[in-house]
Amino acid sequence: VEMIRATDPTRPVVADSCYIRSAHWRLRQSPEELGIDDGDIDDRHGYFNWYNESFFHLPSGEDGAGLADRPYIGQELSTGYYNTDSGHPVRAYLFAHQTPQSWVGQWAYEHQDPVIFMTRHAMLTKELAEYYRRERRRDWAGSLIFGLVTWFRDPWDAESMSPYPVITDGLRNAMAPVLVSARLTGRNWFAGQTVNIPVSVVNDAADGLTVAAGRLKWRLMEDGVVLANGREATPAVAYYSNEKVDVRLTVPDRVPAGRVDAELCLDLEVGGKILSSNRYAVRIGEKAWAVRPAKARKGKVLAYHASGDTRDLVRPLGLEA
Repeated sequence: VEMIRATDPTRPVVADSCYIRSAHWRLRQSPEELGIDDGDIDDRHGYFNWYNESFFHLPSGEDGAGLADRPYIGQELSTGYYNTDSGHPVRAYLFAHQTPQSWVGQWAYEHQDPVIFMTRHAMLTKELAEYYRRERRRDWAGSLIFGLVTWFRDPWDAESMSPYPVITDGLRNAMAPVLVSARLTGRNWFAGQTVNIPVSVVNDAADGLTVAAGRLKWRLMEDGVVLANGREATPAVAYYSNEKVDVRLTVPDRVPAGRVDAELCLDLEVGGKILSSNRYAVRIGEKAWAVRPAKARKGKVLAYHASGDTRDLVRPLGLEA
């Protein structure tokens, strides 16, 4: 640290990879008391959606961010690795760690279609990047999404190199300089349900300018058909800041075949131009459709509710609990 400060005193210093001051010194004297220069910012490594919990846990504070008492970065955030030949998980993780199986079960293995793992991984990686940009602006000073070289097929060959879905369907949106991002803690909706969705406009524009006021256009789509749509006014967003708008979405009462895989599509329009777009996979089902397979079988289903009455999970379906 002393050498770096002497070489270039203008740069903020990270003392060590994965170092967090308050966690490291909790049971000891402080760095100041010992006369130690431990840099200016901390470095929180996190392997959410891989070794650690999924990004769905993070809004509850389980990212360990509370450990830091000064600004921090994450120069090694990773959600897993593909092999560069087929898109399956790297073999060592399949057989030494069994990590991919935690996320897609038996579909992780090499005789399965790699698209199953790649689709899931793309969603998890995209959402992790969005979470930190959307939710941790107050103390998170930037991140490096780690493992990039494995997210391309044939990265050693300029002629045949091509990105896997984690890039094309994930980070291309999540790392856009101006990001429009929905906070979705659930992706399964009943037909007729009204959902309140906080949407953030994140301004890290390369030109460092304010994003002018505009409007957020949203659509609920199924196979190219608009099921519902609307728009909300958006305020001006200063550079390196976020602004939030609330979308109130009512899912249609009826959906084809009683259940559909749909997409929530977001477009941020400013000055007549689409400045940022994003999309999220959601599932919609009618309550009658949800009940049918349960009534066709005899037996018991075990349900767990982290807080509240577990019976609240099954009462809307007309089941006994």
